[in-house]
Amino acid sequence: FFFQAEDGIRDFCLSRGLGDVYKRQVVVNKGQISLTVVGVNRDTYILPNPVIDFNIISPIKGTPEVTQVSIDTVKSNRTFVYIILGTSEISRVYYMYALDGTPKPTFKEVMTGVASANDTRQRVYGTTIVGKENLITMRISGLIAQTNYIMHLYLVNRQGSINAGKTFTFITTGRYPAADLTLRFKQTYLNSAERQLALRSVAYVLSLPTDRVIERKYVLNTRRRLQTVSTSDVTTILNVQILAMPWTDNYPSPVELAELLNSKVDKLTTMLSNFDTGYRIRGTAISTTVPSFSTTPKVVYIDQTSVTLAVQLDNYGWAFAVSIPKAIDLGKPSPYQIWKGLDYKNDLVNNGSVEVSQQFIDFTFSIKNLSVNTEYSIYLVPGSAHPGYPYLATDNKIVFLEFATKPYDPIPHLNINHGRALAINLIAALAAFLLLFY
Repeated sequence: FFFQAEDGIRDFCLSRGLGDVYKRQVVVNKGQISLTVVGVNRDTYILPNPVIDFNIISPIKGTPEVTQVSIDTVKSNRTFVYIILGTSEISRVYYMYALDGTPKPTFKEVMTGVASANDTRQRVYGTTIVGKENLITMRISGLIAQTNYIMHLYLVNRQGSINAGKTFTFITTGRYPAADLTLRFKQTYLNSAERQLALRSVAYVLSLPTDRVIERKYVLNTRRRLQTVSTSDVTTILNVQILAMPWTDNYPSPVELAELLNSKVDKLTTMLSNFDTGYRIRGTAISTTVPSFSTTPKVVYIDQTSVTLAVQLDNYGWAFAVSIPKAIDLGKPSPYQIWKGLDYKNDLVNNGSVEVSQQFIDFTFSIKNLSVNTEYSIYLVPGSAHPGYPYLATDNKIVFLEFATKPYDPIPHLNINHGRALAINLIAALAAFLLLFY
């Protein structure tokens, strides 16, 4: 672009070639664009800034680079993080974040990708711009507490050059533990319907989903089951648990919610007959111990399309397993991935689980819908009985097994001579039977 020197920087025109009229022109590196509203409704609209300043820059060489990427741990929380991103120059940033282990996408996928609600990799795509300060802070929300994530970045500068991509991982802060609490009733017995009504009432007054309030099943860390309802001569105690919701920060912790019930006694009284209003409700955070396999898990049965496993734990909890065809098994999944039934790339695979309600006893479960006559790898991990979600064993506690499903049995072929002889024998038997009646 060339600008008329005597006209300042208001107007510009394209050079059309050599000539005396252009010999007095000079090249400048900045200018202004004046904006005007035209049309029948021009008086309705007001431009906040009728002038745009711009600079003409030198040709850009090379590709943009990521100079800094880190998490602002002070501002970040359970379901969102603040990412500090620095670049070597003004750039547009295309990014994708997903569960850790998700393979690096192509630039085209990141630029055009659309999130899917059913995506087991939990991929989310976005774009932003790093301006002349070469530093921005990005807020990433909609995450799950205590979960490992990976982010893939691509930078595009004003020349259109694309860098090779940058990858980094991060983990959201810890989930709230579930809470134990007890409710007391002035009666000697609570039937099943009354217990369910009590649970629904607690969920209602706390504005919780009904599946977040359950009866307590175990006394954790003591290796014994809990009598859910205990009684005396005149009162009954109902043991209750409030579960956390690690995908949202819209609620206080379960312990705080349990304590909040003391201010909602009037509402509970209208919903629950014989509810003891003088009983102080106290919330206690559940602390659990992750169990271990007391013996090595084993394969106990195989057919054409399923496998049955036997496991033992040294405490109450769960055992989780995934089965991956050996032909595509290129890496050990994490404990989180095994719990979710995913392979190391976060793709859904055949999986199974079992709740272990007695320690040092075999519990069996099956993984189904396998392919016939195929070699498989199995990865197993134990998890705690913590309600709502388990605390999982570490990566070094994962157990690896392998097996192959059976081929289909060959279809037997009928010998034609044998079939003819059988038919003759049947006819003879039928004839003899009919002679009895004549």
